[in-house]
Amino acid sequence: MSHFIILMLIACSLTLPIGRGSDSPYPTEFRHTLSYLSQENIRHCTSRPPTERLVCELEGAIDAQGHPATNAKNANPHQPPPAKESCKFREDNIYTLYPHSMPQSPVLNRVLEKYVAMHRRCRDIDFASLDDVYTSSRRPICRYLIWRPSGYGFGNRLLALISSFLYAVMSARVLLIDYPEWDHLFCEPFLGSSIQLPAQTKLNQVLGEWYIQFRDARCGFNSSNKICNTTVVNLRLDHVTGLSEYESVACPMGYSRVRNIEFLTMRECNQYLVPGFYLNPVLSPLLEVLFPQRNAFHLLSRFLLVPSDAMWASIRSSLDIKASRRVGVQIREFVGRYTNAYDKNVIECIKKKGGFLPKKFRKRRVHSGEYCGVYVATLVRRHLEAVNSSLKALVEETGKEFRFNHQRLDGREVHDRKHEAEALVDMWVLSMSNVLVTSQDSSFGYIATGVGGVVPNFLDMVEGKGCFMGLGVEPCFHAAPKNLRCAQDEAVAFSLQEIVEKNTSIVKVCNDRPREYRYTLSSFSQEKILHCSTLPPSERLICELEGAIDAQGLASNGKDAKTPRPPPANRSCKFREDNLYSLYPHSMPPSPVLNRVLEKYVAMHRRCRDKDFASLDDVYTSSRRPTCQYLIYKPAVCGFGNRMLALLSSFLYAIMSARVLLIDYPEWDDLFCEPFLGSSIQLPAQTKLNQELGPWYLQFRDARCGAAPNSNKICNTTVVNLRLDHTSRLREYESVACPMGYARLRNIEFVTMRLCNQYFVPGFYVNPVLSPLLEVLFPQRNPFHLLSRFLLVPSDQRWASISSYLDIRASRRVGIQVREFGGSYTKAYDKNAIECIKKKGGFLPKRFRKRVHSGEYCSIYMATLLSRHLEAVNSSLQVLVEETGKEFRFNHQKLDGREVHDKEHQAEALVDMWVLSMSNVLMTSQDSTFGYMATGLGGVVPNFLDKEEGKGCFMGLGVEPCFHAAPRSLLCVQEEPVALSLHNLVEKSSKVKTCNDRPVGWTVLPPNEKTLHCTSLPPTERLLCELEGALDAQGRPATAKELNPPLPPFPSNKKSCKFRRHNVYALYPYSMPPSPALNGVLEKYDAMHRRCREVDSDASLNRFYPSSRRPTCQYLIWRQSRYGFGNRLLSLISSFLYAIMSARVLLIEYPNWDDLFCEPFSGSSIQLQAATRLNQLLGESYVRFRDEGCGPGGKSQNSPCNTTVVNFMLDHTTPERDYEAITCPMGFARLRETPFITIRRSNQYFVPGFYLNPVLSPLLDVLFPQRNAFHLLSRFMLTPSDGMWSSISSQLDVHASRRIGVQVREFRTRRYLSEYDGNVIQCIKKKGGLLPKKFRKHGDRGGEYVGVYMATLIKRHLKEVNSSMRVLEKEAGRKFRLKFQRLDGREEHDFRHQAEAMVDMWVLSMSHVLVTSQESTFGYIAAGLSGGFPYFIDKEAGKGCFMGLGVEPCFHAAPKNLSCVREEAAAFSLQDLVKTTSKVKVCNDRQHTLPDPAQEKALQYCEALSPTERLPCELEAALDAQCRPAITKEPNSSLPPMPSNKSCKFREDNIYSLYPYSAAPSPELNRMLEKHRPTCRYLIWSQSRFGFGNRLLPLISSFLYNILSARVLLIDCPQRDDLFCEPFLGSTTQLSARTKLSTQLGPWYAQFHQARCGSGAPNNNGICNTTVVNLVLDIHNISMSDYESIACPMGYATLTNIAFVTIRKCNQYLAPIFYLNPVFPPLFDVLFPERNQKPISLTVKISPST
Repeated sequence: MSHFIILMLIACSLTLPIGRGSDSPYPTEFRHTLSYLSQENIRHCTSRPPTERLVCELEGAIDAQGHPATNAKNANPHQPPPAKESCKFREDNIYTLYPHSMPQSPVLNRVLEKYVAMHRRCRDIDFASLDDVYTSSRRPICRYLIWRPSGYGFGNRLLALISSFLYAVMSARVLLIDYPEWDHLFCEPFLGSSIQLPAQTKLNQVLGEWYIQFRDARCGFNSSNKICNTTVVNLRLDHVTGLSEYESVACPMGYSRVRNIEFLTMRECNQYLVPGFYLNPVLSPLLEVLFPQRNAFHLLSRFLLVPSDAMWASIRSSLDIKASRRVGVQIREFVGRYTNAYDKNVIECIKKKGGFLPKKFRKRRVHSGEYCGVYVATLVRRHLEAVNSSLKALVEETGKEFRFNHQRLDGREVHDRKHEAEALVDMWVLSMSNVLVTSQDSSFGYIATGVGGVVPNFLDMVEGKGCFMGLGVEPCFHAAPKNLRCAQDEAVAFSLQEIVEKNTSIVKVCNDRPREYRYTLSSFSQEKILHCSTLPPSERLICELEGAIDAQGLASNGKDAKTPRPPPANRSCKFREDNLYSLYPHSMPPSPVLNRVLEKYVAMHRRCRDKDFASLDDVYTSSRRPTCQYLIYKPAVCGFGNRMLALLSSFLYAIMSARVLLIDYPEWDDLFCEPFLGSSIQLPAQTKLNQELGPWYLQFRDARCGAAPNSNKICNTTVVNLRLDHTSRLREYESVACPMGYARLRNIEFVTMRLCNQYFVPGFYVNPVLSPLLEVLFPQRNPFHLLSRFLLVPSDQRWASISSYLDIRASRRVGIQVREFGGSYTKAYDKNAIECIKKKGGFLPKRFRKRVHSGEYCSIYMATLLSRHLEAVNSSLQVLVEETGKEFRFNHQKLDGREVHDKEHQAEALVDMWVLSMSNVLMTSQDSTFGYMATGLGGVVPNFLDKEEGKGCFMGLGVEPCFHAAPRSLLCVQEEPVALSLHNLVEKSSKVKTCNDRPVGWTVLPPNEKTLHCTSLPPTERLLCELEGALDAQGRPATAKELNPPLPPFPSNKKSCKFRRHNVYALYPYSMPPSPALNGVLEKYDAMHRRCREVDSDASLNRFYPSSRRPTCQYLIWRQSRYGFGNRLLSLISSFLYAIMSARVLLIEYPNWDDLFCEPFSGSSIQLQAATRLNQLLGESYVRFRDEGCGPGGKSQNSPCNTTVVNFMLDHTTPERDYEAITCPMGFARLRETPFITIRRSNQYFVPGFYLNPVLSPLLDVLFPQRNAFHLLSRFMLTPSDGMWSSISSQLDVHASRRIGVQVREFRTRRYLSEYDGNVIQCIKKKGGLLPKKFRKHGDRGGEYVGVYMATLIKRHLKEVNSSMRVLEKEAGRKFRLKFQRLDGREEHDFRHQAEAMVDMWVLSMSHVLVTSQESTFGYIAAGLSGGFPYFIDKEAGKGCFMGLGVEPCFHAAPKNLSCVREEAAAFSLQDLVKTTSKVKVCNDRQHTLPDPAQEKALQYCEALSPTERLPCELEAALDAQCRPAITKEPNSSLPPMPSNKSCKFREDNIYSLYPYSAAPSPELNRMLEKHRPTCRYLIWSQSRFGFGNRLLPLISSFLYNILSARVLLIDCPQRDDLFCEPFLGSTTQLSARTKLSTQLGPWYAQFHQARCGSGAPNNNGICNTTVVNLVLDIHNISMSDYESIACPMGYATLTNIAFVTIRKCNQYLAPIFYLNPVFPPLFDVLFPERNQKPISLTVKISPST
C-alpha cells in the first residue's frame, strides 16, 4: 500500500506543480512543501539526481531566508551580535567522549551550517521589529516557528523542542523559543544569534488561528476565507489533541498547508513527533538522506542541547569518570507508589545486560582500583536503598567492585527551575553510561537514550523478568495518531495504520508502550495478516511463515477452546542464564528475522501444549484431528553425533512447516535444558504413541496422496512415517529435496521421524521452493550454528562437567578430535595433528615473537577413544614448544575406549563436543559427525586431518555439517511442475557443494559474491562479479565429452615453504593488507589454476599449442628474458596481473624457479614441466595480428587470425604500438578469444599502462584501493624458497632497533662515483628517523643499535660509507653496524648471481628506511615488497636524496606518444591522459619518461581537470612559465654563480617536525614551494618601524601573496641573515646591499586605483604605464581602497602585469582577507586542506561603522 501511495504521489508530481502562479492542492514532492519565497531559489535543483535534489532544495530554501529585496522597507540595520558566552561542554567537545557516540552525516553538517547562517541573517533583519510585525499584517523577511513550553514534565518539553527544531529545519523556518529558564540550563546553539525571543518581544498569545480552523477553511491554496489571510497559525500536538491536528505532521497536504504562514506557534506539545515525519511520504526521503542511521534525536539533541557551564559543573560532580564501566538506572513510578518488582529486575538486568562475566570465567584478576559505577535516578528513596544493598550479590558473582551514586533529591515532581536542573543532571549522567536501564514509557529515559546513543534496556513490570532491549535510540511517539486517515485535499488518500503495518522497516510499534497502539494493531482480521502477496519477495516469505506459525493453536472461531493450563516450571539452566554461547571465539549472531520467527515458534509451542497435550495419545490413535500439526522425532540406533544432526534437521523441518516439534528421547532432560520456555519438547509422560500406526512415506507417495483428491484409504491417514538414513531409498528423500514431495505432507497432522541419522539441511537448500526462505532466515548460511545454540543448551550437570575440562585461562585453545572408523590405530593422524597445529594454530616462530607474557600458555584438548593417540600427541608437543617458544598444556577425558550409546557415554561425548566447540582452532577427522557437531556449535571452520602421513590438514568449506547420504541421482519428476535433477542443481548451485572431506556428500557453502546476472549489480560489485565469473568459468568444459580422459589429481605441493608458513610478510614494518575483493579474486584464481592444470595436462598442452584445437582454458605463457633479475620479476608480476584480469592461467618457463621461490598455487604448478617446452617459433606476433584486423568482429578469414598463439615483446626496444594490448581498450579486447598469449621478451613493469586503460582502471581501483598492485601481488607470487629464506635470514639483522637499507647502482660507467657516498650519509641523517644526540631523552639502551645493510657491486662504496658511519655515531649518539654480502663485483644472470641479488632485495625490503639509486629495478623490487616509500639518491653531490612518489615501480619504457585510435569507441592520447589523471604520474626518479609541458599546453590540459585539481594545476603552470623567454637563448655567461647557502642546523635536523602540534603540508603546497623559483615579476617587502611580531606577520602574508601571484619575494631587511636561514636553496631573498630602491618611484595603489588602471580597457593615463606600484597596509594610516588589492577580485587583478609590487608599510596579518576574496578560497582548500595555516585565524570582526 505504501509503495502504491508513493508511486501515485510521484505520478501526480509530473502534472500538478506548485508555485506562486499555481496553487495546486496536491503536494507530491518535498519542494511543493516549501514557501513561495523559496521556489525561485531551488529551481536549479530539478536536474539533479533524487537524493542530491532533496538536499539542494532544502539548502536553497534555507539560503533564501533573510535576503530582503533591495527596496524592502522593513529591513533593519545590522545589530551587533550578542556577546559570546563561555560554553565549556562545547569547547571541550564532550559529546565525542560518549561511549556510543555516532557521527553526523556530511549532508546534515552542511544543512546545519546553512541553518545557523540563516538564523544570524534573520536576527539582523527582523528581530528589532518582530513584535510589531507579529501583531500587524506586515510580513517579516523570514518565516518563524515559535515554541512555548507546555505544562508537562521536563522530558516531554525537550522531546517537543527537538521535534520542533526538525520541523523548523525542514520548513526553512527560524526557531525561536519563549523559555526563560533556557540560558540557565543550556548554551546558545546558534553562535552569532539567539534562540530566545528578543527580550523586548512579548508576542500576543491571543493572536492567530488554530490549525483546525485553518484546515477546516481549506486554507493553503486558493481560498477567499478571511481566516486564510492570517500570518499566525497555532499548533497543539499533545496526548489529548484530536486526530486531524496531526495532519500538520504526517499528511503531505496537512504539512504543506502552512508553508506560506509567517509565524507557526507550538502552543501545547508534549510529544516526540519525528516518527510522524517519517510516515509523511513527502518528508521521508529527505529524512533518509539527512539521517542515514535513523538517529534524528541523537544528532539534533547534540547540536541544540548543550549544557551550560553551571549545569556541566553539576553533571561532572555526579559523573564517575574514573569508573571502568558505567551503568545507568532510571526508575519512574507513574502512580507515585513504590513497586518492589523494579528493584529485583534492576539487579537481574545488570547481571544479564551489564557485560560482566561470572567470576569463574574471568581470565585475569581485577586491576587495582578498577570498579564499575552504578548511577540511579529515581524520586523514590526505597529504590535507592534496595538497589544499593543488592549490589553485594553482584560483587560476589562477578568479582568486580561496584560503587553506587545518585543525586540527593526531595522526591517531589515539580516543574520549576531547580527541579528542571536536577532532572537535566540525571539525564546527562545517565546518557554517558555504557549500559542504560530505564523504565518503560518514560520520556526521562528517552532523553538519556537519545543523547547518549545507547540502546536502552526497559525494566519489565513483572517481577523476575529482568529487562528487555529497546528497538533503537529514538524516543517513542506516545500519542501516535494510529487511526488518522490523510484524505482531505490529498493527491492520494491513505491511512497511517496501513503505512505502519506495511512499512515496518522504518516505523515500528514501540515495544515499551504496549497499550492502545499494540492493541489496535492486533485487532486486524486474520485475512489481512495473511495477505502477504503485496510484499517484496523476501518479506513475503517471512510473512507467510509467521502467518502459518501464528495460525497454529487457534480454534476455528479464533478463540481458545480450553482454559490454558499452568506452564511447567522450568529447571535452572546456568548455561543459558550466563549466555555462555556469546563467549565463543567464533560466535555468529542470528538475523533479526530468525529471532522473530523463533519467538513466534515458542509462542506456538506453548499454545499447542495447552490445546492438545492432554489428549495427544487419543488423537494420535484415532481419526480425530488435533488443533496443531506435529513432527515427532525418535532417535535412531546410531551415534550421539548422528542423533543430534538428525534432530537439528528435524527442528528446521518443523519450523518451515509450522509444526510442533516433540521428541521421544528419555535421556534428554539429563543432557539438555528445555528449549521452549513455558512448554516442553518431550512427549507428555503419559503419551505412548503406537509405533505401528501410519504408512511409510513411500507408500503414501506411491498412492499419489497429497496432490489431488484421492479415494485411496492410505491418503486418509493422520500419521506418515519418514525414514532418512544412509540406507534409505532415493525416493524417500523427495520429502526433503523435491517441491511436490515436501508439499505432499502439508495436511498430515503427525509426521514421524522414525529412522534418521543424517543432516539433511543441504537437501532443503536444493529444494527451489525452500531455498529462498532459508536465504532470508540464515543470510550467512549457518542454520546448524544458529539452531543448535537455541535447541541444544547443556543442562547444569553437563555444564559442570564441561567447565571442569574447559581451560578458560588459556590464551589460545586448540581442539583435536581423532576418529578411527575401522577401530585400529593409524599413526599418520598423530604426525598430521602436530603438523596442522604448527601451520594452522596461529603461532609465530620463536624468533619472531617479541616476548611471551608470564603465565601465558596454549591449551590443547584432545578427544579420541584410542589412548595411543593421546600419548603420541602429548609427547610430540615438545617440538612445538621449541619452535614457538610457547607453553602448551594438554588435556582430555579419561574414557574406557568403548563406543556405546547409553546415557553415560552420550554424556561423555557431549562434554567432548562442547569443549572442542570452544576452541580457537579446531582439527577433526574427516567424515566424523562428532567433529561436525563441534564445528557447527562453535562456528569455527574445521581443519580436516589428512589420511596420508605428512600432509597435515586441509580446511573445510564452512561450518555446516556434511549430508553424507546425499541423494545425488534423485530426479524430482512425479507430479512436479518442472522435472529436476538434483545432481545438475548442485553442479550449478553456489549454495550447495560436494563436501571436501566426503566426496559423495553435500554441504552448504557460506555466501560468496554472486557470479551470475552481474548486470543488475552496482558498478563496483558488477566488475568483481564479472571477473570472478570469468575465473569460475575456466576449466569447466561445456559437455562431458570435451573433457580429456580422467586424470589423477594434480599432486599437492610437498615442498616445505617456511617463509609462507611463518607468514613472514606480515612482520614487515610497512605491510599493507589486501582488500577483501582481491582476496576473493585470488582464491578463485587459485582454484581456476588447479582445475585447468588437471583438465589440460602438460602433455595435452603440447598437442594444443601448435594445432587448431583449443584447450579447455586460456593461458598466458611467460618466458624469462636475458635481462637482469629485477627486470624479470617486474615483468612477471605485470604478467600475473594481466593473467588475472583476462582470466588466463599463468605458466612460466623459468628453470631455476623452484630453487628461488615456493609454488604460489596450492595443488597446482606455475612451472611448465621440463618435458614440455612449447615451440617458440609458433604463433603470430601481436603487430601482425593487429594489422590484419583480427579480434572480435575482425577479418577472421585471414590465416593470422586463425592462430591459437599470439606472441608479445614488451621491453625498452618494443615499438610503442605493441603496447596497445595493454593501454587501449580495443587492443586488450582483441585477444580475448586467443587460447595462448606468450610474453617472449619483457623487462618492463607495465601495470601503469593498465591504469591508463579506461576499461581496466575501474576494476583496478576495486582490487587495489590503495594503488599498491606490486606490493600485494608480489607477496602472493614471490615467496622465497626454504634455501633462499635461510640465506636471507642469515643476512637480516633482526636484533637491530632500526634497519636502514642502502642500494647503490652504477648504471653505465660501472665505475666508482664518490657523490653517491656523501649523499647516502646525508640521506641517512635527514631521512633515517634519527634524532640528533642533544634531542634524545636517553642514550642507547644496552645493546641497542641501528643496522645498515648495503647492496652494491663496487666495494669502494662499502668502505666509504662504513668509514662515514663514525661521524654519524657522534652526531646521533647511536651505534651503527654495517652489513653486506661478499660479492665478486660482476653483474651476471646465472643462478648464483640471481640468488645473491634476491638476498639483497629481500633484506633491503625489511628495512624501516630504504635508500636506493634512481631508475634501479633492484630498488623497485625492494620498495614494492616493503610497502614503504623509497628515498632516491640524488645524482648531484650534496643534494642528499628525495622521496619517491609511492611504492609502485616505474614503467620505464612508457609509450608516451601512443594514441588509442584504431577501432576504438573514443580515440585518446596517453600523453593527454597522464596529464589529466590522478592515478598515473611521471616518475620523479626518471624525469625523461614524459616531457615537461610548456605553459600553453599546461593551461589547456588544466581546463579538463576537476575544479579541485584545476586550481593548483593553473598555479603551477604560471610558476613554470616565468623566465622562459619566447626565443631560447643561452643563459648569460657573465653572471657569477649564486653563492652556496650557509649551514642551517635547524633545517638539517628537521626541528619543526619535533613540535607537539606540527601539521604536514599538503602535497599541492609542497609542489608550489618547489616550483617557486626566481621569476620575472617581483614583490618587494620593506621592513616597517613596528614591532618584531608585526614585521613577521606581514612578511608571511607577503610570501603567500607572491606565491598566488607567481612573483619573486625580495626583502629589504639588513638583519635577516643574522636571524634566519635562507629559505630558497640556491638563491636569496635579500636585496643586494648595493640595491637601494627609491621611495620616489611608482605611484601608490590609491592613485593607481583612482586612475582606473589595469581594469582591462585601454587607458592613456601616464600613471598606468608604471612598472612599480606601492602598497600601504597599515592599520593606523590606510585608505580603504588599498585593501581592494587583496580582498577584491578586480583589485587583485589590476596588478597582474606590474613588474614590481612594493609593500612599504604593513603591520597586519593579511591572509584572512585573502579568504574573503571569492577567487582564492577554493584554491586554499586544496593547498591547506586542514586549514592549519595562518589564514584560518579569521578573528577580526568588522564593525558596521567601518
